[in-house]
Order: sequence, then C-alpha cells, then structure tokens
Amino acid sequence: MFLLQFPEDSSSIIKRLAVKQLEVPYSIKKIAYGTDMDLPAITLQRAIINLRGMLVEAIPVYEFSLLQTPYVDIKDIAIFVQDETEAKETLDSAWAMNVNGVLYTCNNNIKGKGNIKDIHLSTDPLCQVNLALSLVYSVAKFTVNPRAERLVRELEDLSDLPSWLEDKVKGLEELKEFNKIIISPVFYPSKNFLRKFLDMPVEAYNEFLPDDSIVIYNSADYIYGRKALFLLKTKGKKVKEFILDTDPLLSPIYLVLLAYFFKSKKEI
Repeated sequence: MFLLQFPEDSSSIIKRLAVKQLEVPYSIKKIAYGTDMDLPAITLQRAIINLRGMLVEAIPVYEFSLLQTPYVDIKDIAIFVQDETEAKETLDSAWAMNVNGVLYTCNNNIKGKGNIKDIHLSTDPLCQVNLALSLVYSVAKFTVNPRAERLVRELEDLSDLPSWLEDKVKGLEELKEFNKIIISPVFYPSKNFLRKFLDMPVEAYNEFLPDDSIVIYNSADYIYGRKALFLLKTKGKKVKEFILDTDPLLSPIYLVLLAYFFKSKKEI
C-alpha cells in the first residue's frame, strides 16, 4: 500500500524526514522484501555491499518462502514487509526453518516470530523513505572510509534538501510532453514509487520500447543512460536527459522524494 498523501511543499516534506540509527546485523547475508518495500530493501543490500564490502542477496519474499527456504540452509536474514498476508507467510517459513534475523516494517500490526526480531518505524506516510535513509546511515555510521563519513555528514544535516528539491523539480516540468520515463540501474529501487507518483510508465534502460522519453541517470552509470538516449534518438524519438548526480546509494531515495514533491506541487 502506498501511504503518501498530498499536497505538501518542500519544507514540510523535509520536516517529516527522520534519519535514525537502526540495528543492521553484520551476519545478514540475505534480504527478502515484499510489496512496496523494494526501495529500503535494495538500499540496504547496496549499502552493505558498497560500504561493508560484503555480498548479500536481495529477493522477493515469495522466492524466499517457496523457492529457497525448503532447499537451502539460511542462517540470517533481513525481512521487509508491509502486507500482513506476506508477513505471515514469510515469518512462518522463517520460523519453520529456525532462521534468525530482523524484520523491518512500517505496519504496527506486524510482529516478529521465533528468532526474527521486529523493528518498527513510525507509520508516517514517508516511512519507506525514512527507513531507506536510516539504513544507509546505520551502515555508514559504523564503517570507516571517506565515502561512509560523507554519507553520515550528509544525512545528519539535510537542511539543503528543500532548496535542492525546488531546483531539481524544474527538470520534471516538461513531463507531460513525454510518454514514459527510462531509468538507469542506479534508480531501479525507485521504479514502483515513480510509477505511482508520476502516473506514467517507468521502464528500465534495458527493457524499454522506443517512445518519447525522459531518461534519468547518475554519473556512476552514465554509460547506460547515454545508450538509452542514443537508441531513442536513432529511432527518431523525442528525448530529454535528467541527471541526478548524488551519491548512488541515496539517489533512488532522493528521486522518490523529488517525484513526491512534483506530485505535491501539481495538487496545490
């Protein structure tokens, strides 16, 4: 369920952001996520890989319950669920196989089971965004390298974010002139939220059909954005590039905030 509501201005949005230190066990090797939880789940996967240098797999909860748990000895897991039916099925599977781990949710009706500890965030409409930001912060806080230190400083002071949103939202003002949005790999975790807030098709760079499009990419994966732009132009399509050049761990989260702000402005 998408919980975000409208309208709001950039300052009121930022006031509702809450970056918290959360428990992120070092033993986590697998992440399972349910409906509407791909943003925080994949953000955690990338944070652990990028900052801790540890491999971790992220899969949908149905794959965990049906295709892995019966056949693989899974020790520790992080579960992200909002839907109560998905939560019951996933926790029952984890309990049956004596799996350890943590459950992150914005739904107060969902509780942990067996060796799965639940971690609840506020049911504020920006919960998934706050969860994603908090997970990056929590991993970076206990990682010693220049990138982690920069992330911690940025997330401890978001005072520049309202002006950044006001500036970047101008790049979406021509949205109605295009038929779809194409996103580079960095932004995959934001895809479902973008579809909801912008009310138009959003496709990955490697699965799109040529059409008049806005192509969103980051300097970390600019080659994929440029490939999409080139292909669209050779097909005679109208294109616009939109570069969101923040840290790749935060870029999908900021893009969701930007889409939410754009929707809010239209509703005012």
